[in-house]
Amino acid sequence: MPPVTVPPNGASAAPPIQVVLPVGYVPPQVAFDREVQPFVIALQSMDAPSARLSAAKALAGGRHSSTEGVKSVLFQAAQQDPCGEVRAACITHLCGLGYFTPQFLGHIRTACDDTDPFVRDAAKAACEKMIRK
Repeated sequence: MPPVTVPPNGASAAPPIQVVLPVGYVPPQVAFDREVQPFVIALQSMDAPSARLSAAKALAGGRHSSTEGVKSVLFQAAQQDPCGEVRAACITHLCGLGYFTPQFLGHIRTACDDTDPFVRDAAKAACEKMIRK
């Protein structure tokens, strides 16, 4: 490091610190948004249940799957998706991700009585794995 000289009047004449980022560096939040947002949009807006299932699987299997943002999107779909198979898949993915919030645990308890057999089966399997009796 070069020596720092102090001007005679006592004021600091040190130049501002310059940070040089490596070529191709992407800030973490920008990377998260770029990688996750297309799947969030697909999960929330695609008409075909198969497209929503694929989006849920991609979110649960991606490198950002452990983030609260991804888990909350999956939980919202587990509660609100019109297709029982998508809701069931989201429950299964959240269980695999170790999502233990009280709201989710309460949801899977009530989902054990859902009218859709996919949701009931996924909720019962999640209860067996996550809730101690």
